[in-house]
Amino acid sequence: METKTGLFTDILPSGAGFVTFSDGRQAFVLPSLIRTVELQLGDEVECRLAPNFADKSTDRVPWRVLHVSISKRAAGSMAIGRGMEDVLTSCYSFLETRGGAWTADEIAEELGSIDTRFVARALLLLLSRDRVCEAAIRVGAKDRDPELFYAIELESLLPVGALDDDEEEMD
Repeated sequence: METKTGLFTDILPSGAGFVTFSDGRQAFVLPSLIRTVELQLGDEVECRLAPNFADKSTDRVPWRVLHVSISKRAAGSMAIGRGMEDVLTSCYSFLETRGGAWTADEIAEELGSIDTRFVARALLLLLSRDRVCEAAIRVGAKDRDPELFYAIELESLLPVGALDDDEEEMD
């Protein structure tokens, strides 16, 4: 096992994340570790590492984190606190006002001043609080990975008329 210092730089919609080291390589961090330690983007962390699983290992992500501790909290980081609550409010207000279904990238672009990573994290928190709905949708027939769309109303994530068909069957 190896111990290294790096920066917590990425969080995925799944809640998992990555620590990036000075050589540009990364280590995978489980969502449970991120929640337990309350990692924030930009935190400097000390990681105990193990080789990544063979099916997940790449030259860029050769490790997985077994243990992590914060050596220096990021200045102005976006943990749940005043900053992240503002992002939560902005995302929810955007969805409420605009309606429809949106990806984190689209919301970040529309809001303009908030990084996509923080929007994605805010949407996950809103989802965990049952404030928004999420759907994984394959946009093209050849797309392997679905895009995640978020909306306040479930109807916004369904094909037009989908609920009307269900209602007719119930009559």
